[in-house]
Amino acid sequence: DLEIIGPYKVYYDSISIGTSTKNDLIIEDPDISDLHMLLTSSTDGLICQGIDESMDYQVNDKHFRGKKKLAKKDKIKIGKNDFFKRFL
Repeated sequence: DLEIIGPYKVYYDSISIGTSTKNDLIIEDPDISDLHMLLTSSTDGLICQGIDESMDYQVNDKHFRGKKKLAKKDKIKIGKNDFFKRFL
């Protein structure tokens, strides 16, 4: 199934997010690591996984590390970036 993330449509099983040019989504932010996170589509829905355990991310203004299953309309913040507005 196609996941819609804010203005982005996810056509892949997973996308990598971080500062490295090797990622699918590259973010220039000193608070984000080279490979900061993976968003993975599974039969259970969309899974957010922090790769660098020393760095966190926020879902609905709560801090997380590791894996978190995302619900519809969850808001994600990575570093100073609030670019994933809402899951539809």
